[in-house]
Parts: sequence; C-alpha cells; structure tokens
Amino acid sequence: MGAFPQLDSAPDPQKKYGFLELVPGDDPLVDIIAIHGLNGHYIRTWEHESGVMWLKDLLPKDISRARVLTYGYDADINPQKSYQTIHDHAETFLAKLVNWRKETKTSRPIIFIVHDLGGIILIIGLGQADAANATHLIDHKSIVLSTYGIISLGTPYQGINTRPRYRADASFLGRLWDWIHSYFVSTPNAPLVKEVKPNSPTLQEALSRYKAISQQFRTIFYYENHAVILSGSSEIILVERASAAIPGQLDCQTIGLNKDHHGMAKFKSDEDDDFQTTYLSLKRMSSDARSTVVVKWKLYKAYMGLVLQCLYCWCGILCHTCRVQVCNYFCRPHRRPPPFLK
Repeated sequence: MGAFPQLDSAPDPQKKYGFLELVPGDDPLVDIIAIHGLNGHYIRTWEHESGVMWLKDLLPKDISRARVLTYGYDADINPQKSYQTIHDHAETFLAKLVNWRKETKTSRPIIFIVHDLGGIILIIGLGQADAANATHLIDHKSIVLSTYGIISLGTPYQGINTRPRYRADASFLGRLWDWIHSYFVSTPNAPLVKEVKPNSPTLQEALSRYKAISQQFRTIFYYENHAVILSGSSEIILVERASAAIPGQLDCQTIGLNKDHHGMAKFKSDEDDDFQTTYLSLKRMSSDARSTVVVKWKLYKAYMGLVLQCLYCWCGILCHTCRVQVCNYFCRPHRRPPPFLK
C-alpha cells in the first residue's frame, strides 16, 4: 500500500469511501483534494451527465504539476445508514489524510475543493488539526500547515435553505399538489440533515472555532445562481449567497456560478464560463501555494524552537526532582520533538 488507489478505468460501483487518485500529476508540486457533500459520491458528484469528470479530464490540461485526489464518505440520507456525526466524519477524514500522506511520504501543499457538506467537514477537520501540538497528535498539525487554499462550492456554513418557493409560471393545480405533497410527505430527518439546518449548534460551533484560523487559508466561496427544480411548480436555492460564505473571514472572495446546487460541481467542457472561473482560481492557487506554505512551516518551526528553548531553560531552574519529572513527560519517545524541529 505505497500509493493511493488510481482511477485506471471505470470505478468500482461498490467502492465509494476513502481516497482515490484521479491524476498522479507530472512531478507534482501540490495536492488538490476534492470532498463531496450530502448524498454525494466521490466520482459522480464531479461528473457531468455527458461523462466528463472535470477533475480528471479538464483540470490536468493546464495544471499538470498537481496530484488530484477525491475523497468519499458515507453521506447518504435516503435513508441514512451511518450513525456518524459531522464531527465523526471530520475526524475520520483527518486521520485518513494524515495516514495517506505519511504512507506516500507527501509533504506537498494542499488545495481543497469542497462541495456542500464537504466544506463543513473540512473546516472542522482543520480546526482539529490546528489544536495538535508537540504532545498531542503532532502529525495532524502538518495538515493545517500544508493547506494553502480552499475552493468552496455551495457549502452551507450558516445552514441549508428549507423553504421552497413557487415558480413564476406555476399553475394553481400545481401549487395545490405541492401543498398536499409537503403536508403528507415528510422531509428527510436524518441526523446529518439536522446538523446543517439554520442555527444548528454544530454549525455555530464549527464557525466559532474555525474563524480563529481562517485567515491562514486563501479561500474562494462560490454560490449558486440557479434554483433546484423540486417539481413542476416549486424550486429552491439550497444554499443562499449569505450562507455560502463565512461571515467576517479575511482574504477571501465570493463568486456566483450560473448553475444550481448540484450542477455547480460539474462542468461539461473547458469552454464553460463557470469552469473557467473555477479553473483560473485553482491555477493561481497552485502557482502561489508552495512559497506560502514554506513560509508557514518556517514560522512554525521557529516558534516551536523558541517554545522548546524556553521549556528547557525553565527545566534548568527547577530542583532536580521536578526537572526529572518535567523532562520525562516531554521527552518520552512519543513526545520528542518531531524531526523537522531538530
């Protein structure tokens, strides 16, 4: 298991979890990782009905020095079979990513492409990675330090819209049918759906923790300009503009795409204007990522070196018994400073 599984032909329909390498890249300088959303799939979410999978078929044409990966997890809600919460998914994703990068000896900068719930999982995971330190999951820290940019496609940071509207051309009978249908047929009540409703405690906690580190990442938020058609008479903007961006975040842009919530993650060709908008952002991030991430690592190493130096000086002024106890705690084999701090 020295590398990611690769997409050589048609993917196994039974496999939809974990990492899949779509493009190995030509001597890659950056990793681009895509994470799908609710009811999503690590291939189909990004695949146009024409069969074009833009992450594999379009992106490598001009961004050749990037390894492109996609990540799948159990996000099914009709019905929801998994009992994992969003926090559970985030923790699992982070652990798998750390293990894969260690297995493949990867230290490249990372750019994430997230759709829908994938963005929530990412910001929770980055918050968990930022909490790591020399005595607690130090390998997780490498993820937040190596992350340069985020392309966010319709992520409901402040909740998914649950209020459909009637289409302008809806007939009276059509509206009556929709009312009867909504009255007798309940909406999905899966735990994952509850966690992404407006004013959800999960979302509020995730945003509160993430805002403290959000300025570390170059972020572009995309929102949908077109509604999803629910029936002949009703439609809905699942993630409205105000919810598709994190309020108060610095160093970010908010851009609209002329697609609905599902279509904004799929592109038919490189002539699609929305693809060009997304691709140019990725290209700019890919070219800037390496230099910025190198600086982040240098600053972190300098900071940790200063912390350890202060710790050793502090140990020096303690009595022998206390000094031995403190040194034994911080210098046990599993708590020694990582190699990049030596």
